[in-house]
Amino acid sequence: MPEILLPAKKDGKWGYINLAGKVVIATEFDDSLPFAEGLGPISFNGKWGYVNKDGFPVIDLLFNSAQPFFNGLAPVMVGSKWGYINTEGNVVIEPLYDDYSMFSDGLAAIEVDGKHGYINKQGEMVIPPGFHRAGGFNNGMARVEDAGSVRYINTSGETIIEGFDYIGKFSEGLAPVMKGVKWGYVSMAGKTVIEPKFGAALCFSYGLAAVKDERKYGFINTMGAFVIEPAYDLALEFSEGLAAVEVAGFTGYINMVGKTVIEPRFRFGAGFSDGFAAVNSRGKWGYVTSTGTLIGKMIFDEADHFKNGVARVKINNKLGYLGTNGKYIWQPSI
Repeated sequence: MPEILLPAKKDGKWGYINLAGKVVIATEFDDSLPFAEGLGPISFNGKWGYVNKDGFPVIDLLFNSAQPFFNGLAPVMVGSKWGYINTEGNVVIEPLYDDYSMFSDGLAAIEVDGKHGYINKQGEMVIPPGFHRAGGFNNGMARVEDAGSVRYINTSGETIIEGFDYIGKFSEGLAPVMKGVKWGYVSMAGKTVIEPKFGAALCFSYGLAAVKDERKYGFINTMGAFVIEPAYDLALEFSEGLAAVEVAGFTGYINMVGKTVIEPRFRFGAGFSDGFAAVNSRGKWGYVTSTGTLIGKMIFDEADHFKNGVARVKINNKLGYLGTNGKYIWQPSI
């Protein structure tokens, strides 16, 4: 597995560290973004290019902005327009667009004169700009918004799901939909599988979804039956078998049978990742384990989720990285 490198800042300059906190590429750039596909976007004197994992420049500083690679292509800005380059630095899609997105299912949403459409990897306009918003394709479907409507289209631009006031994202084959003031769920075929009858509805995770009845949140299964009765003022999706729930203004966590495993004592709580969740109390963030044990102190102004055993944190506008033992692998620096 390729070594994972993280952007890190010291004394006003950016470089890259590994997961142990060791500097791999010296902090000598004006900015840096996450590595992907063996290349890292870096900025110097107002221009962007790319370095390899040895820190050698492999794509010259030619661009006004640049993003990480994904599926062999990276969005780059020339002047005020976005196009795409390949990993050799060759422009494969000319910079013609006001905004960009990453390719998925072979298509990328782009913006022209305030309208969104889709291009393929050859730069051909497959679905002309005509949407107010356009999401990425997944399983051959993308969510788009135009004048007062939200719908799903296929890769030919044909509408395949419509007729709702709002359609959420698909997860585990179902998407929350709103009709009038009530929420239900549709399948990827556009069939209503759970009739709109809830006051709110979130995405499915682990076969369960948080929904609101007249007053409280509980969790239903894919048949629409409550398996965790409505008892919470707010609820989030399950992650790693636990869901954040709010009771009387405080957030705790329950398991998939509705048992409280972390008592509500935090102001906010995020989902679990790598066995830890970011929690907030009195305006500061920290992390808890799946048993509710705090690691380190709640001192952060921002706290991202853990990934590969590290989490990005900010304190007093300084960026650092925290390990799963609650200690820094990279001291916060400005």
